[in-house]
Amino acid sequence: MRSIDRIDMNKKRPIPTYIKLILLVAVIFGISLRNCWKKNESKSLRISEIEITEVTSGNVDVKFTVTNHSKVYLKKPILIKVFTNSGEELTSKITQIEIEPQNSKRFLKVLRKFNIPLKNIDDVSHATVEIYISKSTIF
Repeated sequence: MRSIDRIDMNKKRPIPTYIKLILLVAVIFGISLRNCWKKNESKSLRISEIEITEVTSGNVDVKFTVTNHSKVYLKKPILIKVFTNSGEELTSKITQIEIEPQNSKRFLKVLRKFNIPLKNIDDVSHATVEIYISKSTIF
């Protein structure tokens, strides 16, 4: 008789059902906690003082202020859109901003690619800046 028996690797050992149930509850709790965080995450940022500073035939400069009210460092994608007087979207851009906790920062972004040709510089009406939420981040 041998003094050491080998472990049978081919033997099936089922996972107990209470372990499966605990894992299922933990996954559901994690998904719901992530969804709540994603919904309330945009409330910690405040975008204000949006203005178009310079318009040329090739680009549009947009200035805006972002205030971070949370206690964490945030790195967020921002969607900037510029519209004409007739309501058509002239240009848009997705860009990344970084802001320290409980701080306010002024940004200047240049938009270069136009969707429609700009005939007159005075046709530029207003700009909007919002937090970009992609379809993949929402579960």
